[in-house]
Amino acid sequence: MLEWFAKVGTFVTAITAAVGILAWPVKQIISTLLKGQLKKFELDLKHEHDQALAAFRQNLQHEHDLELAQYTSQLAARSKSSERILREITAWANPIQDAAKSLHGRLDNILNQQGYKALHPEYSNPDWRITYEYFTRSTAYVFGQYFCWINMLRLEMSFELFSTQADKVALFDKINAVSKALADYDPPIYTGTGHDSQIFRIQQQAMGELLSARRGGRRACRGPAFFDSKKNDPQYRAAFQPAFNLIDKLEPGEKRFERLKVTLAALKELVDHCDKLLNVPGTP
Repeated sequence: MLEWFAKVGTFVTAITAAVGILAWPVKQIISTLLKGQLKKFELDLKHEHDQALAAFRQNLQHEHDLELAQYTSQLAARSKSSERILREITAWANPIQDAAKSLHGRLDNILNQQGYKALHPEYSNPDWRITYEYFTRSTAYVFGQYFCWINMLRLEMSFELFSTQADKVALFDKINAVSKALADYDPPIYTGTGHDSQIFRIQQQAMGELLSARRGGRRACRGPAFFDSKKNDPQYRAAFQPAFNLIDKLEPGEKRFERLKVTLAALKELVDHCDKLLNVPGTP
């Protein structure tokens, strides 16, 4: 029995030793496998991270490109709009400014530089070769020229001229102030001597329409030579009679004189406003 136990013990010891000997390679194999799996996992994770980062960068670049394209497009559109606005400002403000200045200059001459004297048939001055016929007719024409451009402005002006509704209102307030000064009867009733006289708004429009023209497809106002050629035309005589009534034989202290003073002040405000419209960045 003792011998058998000794043999069994020896066998167990051998098995244990064998198992111990085999455990080390198994551990190494398992460790190697785990390290390989871990390395693969790390590589896979890095690949996924790189792909995700590349996709993110691509999407970010795409969004940036879209935003840049949109901004560039908007900038180009605003630039074109600014160019169109500048063209409209020049196309309208210049002739209106010139017409308003011409009428303002003539009324200033009449009211403040004794030009009213030449509105009397008997006036004569050897140092000032002005005639009643010329002065009355040319003054009527200057009125008509102003009404011509204002009438075309109302009919044809592009609203792109104005950056805001307030800008549009401001310009037409100045224009309406001139029309009101010439047309209104009550109010105001101007104080002074003599009979008052008005150029009503429809009469203003009629004078403007008769001088409106097209040259090469562009808006224009007929010149003084054309106007003079129509002095015996019944249609023109009737249309411009209100202007003659307002200035003929004018004297200081009359109601008509006071009306023209208010008109002169309104024209000054319109001229100043046109100066502001033309004073835009990029203009000479």
